[in-house]
Amino acid sequence: MEMLYTLKDKGTSNHTLLSGSRSALTRLNQLAHQLAFDSVFLRIKQQLLLVPKMETWRSGGFGETLTDDLPNFSLTPLEYISNIGQYIMSLPLHLEPFVTQEDSALELALHAGKLPFPPEQGDELPELDNMADYWLGSIARATMQTYCEVILQVPELSLHSTKQLATDVGKETGLGQGGAGACCSSPTAL
Repeated sequence: MEMLYTLKDKGTSNHTLLSGSRSALTRLNQLAHQLAFDSVFLRIKQQLLLVPKMETWRSGGFGETLTDDLPNFSLTPLEYISNIGQYIMSLPLHLEPFVTQEDSALELALHAGKLPFPPEQGDELPELDNMADYWLGSIARATMQTYCEVILQVPELSLHSTKQLATDVGKETGLGQGGAGACCSSPTAL
């Protein structure tokens, strides 16, 4: 009651009304953002976690010596990369309803929440103008970070599997076109 009288008499106060409720809503909004991000990223992560265990990396022997002289353009990306690419390309269609409707509460919640894998400081930030672009950028950076981590878990690579991995990385970085250079700047460096 005393705070209400202070606000009425002085017009302002050091106390903020509903600060506890406001911070609880902020935490809830952040948890909702993290849940939504985790839900969207789960399909990509499931595909990527299989990469170090794939037999493709271990295969070698007599058949490989026959393919050593084949040019790199004969390789096509493996299925996991195609699946990830198709999923990422479908995301704008799923995000569109959230950014095209005129809902001030949703817009405020989207701008207030923080996604994992934000753009690095110093990067140009045109994606901050459009929330769908911001989400796609965050998903792309998470994909590239996770992809780099799982590539480092591959126990060994034969010559042919090294070429295949370079092809896969090249395809993935072609999808990202921005967040890709973090750890795999040159697919041929593999």
